[in-house]
Amino acid sequence: AMYDDLVNSGSASLADAADVGIFIETTDIADLSDAIDGTEAADVVAVLSSLRDGSERHLAAFERLASRAA
Repeated sequence: AMYDDLVNSGSASLADAADVGIFIETTDIADLSDAIDGTEAADVVAVLSSLRDGSERHLAAFERLASRAA
């Protein structure tokens, strides 16, 4: 249901798509940070940190898009 809601919300315009992307990446970063804080396994921390780094780069890209689409 959330997927469908986000697709519908982001389909109206480029600015809306950027806002949905920002929401998704912000949520992912928070979830990944919580998961990192919840484990001491070095290999798991390494993988989750890489995923979080990717989400931070995606977030920056969506923020640039949002500033141009506004």
